[in-house]
Amino acid sequence: MSPHDAYRLRLLVIVIALLGLVVTVSISVLIGQYAPAAPVQSEIAAEITDRDILEGNTELKIPTNATDIHGYVDGFRDVTTLLRFTMPAYDLDSFLKQTSCALPLKTDSSRSVWSQNSPIHKWWRPGDAQRFAVCIGSTPQLGRRLFFDMTQPDQYIVYVVASTR
Repeated sequence: MSPHDAYRLRLLVIVIALLGLVVTVSISVLIGQYAPAAPVQSEIAAEITDRDILEGNTELKIPTNATDIHGYVDGFRDVTTLLRFTMPAYDLDSFLKQTSCALPLKTDSSRSVWSQNSPIHKWWRPGDAQRFAVCIGSTPQLGRRLFFDMTQPDQYIVYVVASTR
């Protein structure tokens, strides 16, 4: 094989490789354009069940007897935390003392705010409540809304939305 033929062969291999690269990139771009978009959320968005993190973010002490604890945290500078847990009804008064909620709890007005169940978090179901109470228990640095599902008289499901200000 002459040096000229070897040069032409190398050139042909490079051209074929470049053509293959262009085709691969083009296909990737086309697939990316038609693929469904992922839900938008921040890089730190996560489901959390760690009591310490959830208590710190909501500035609430979860009752010792609480069960079925779920949480979701999202945000960067302004962090929003969703917290849900089930507690015995007899723990309500002691829990409320730390919330800054005005008493008695409201049982008539804010239903529409809480009527949506989450399609993403199967544990976020305030819209299922047949009997409920709500309150706003904010602090200077934290906006906090609470919803109590009192459908079952012996245990309540508590929903908290807390957002830093």
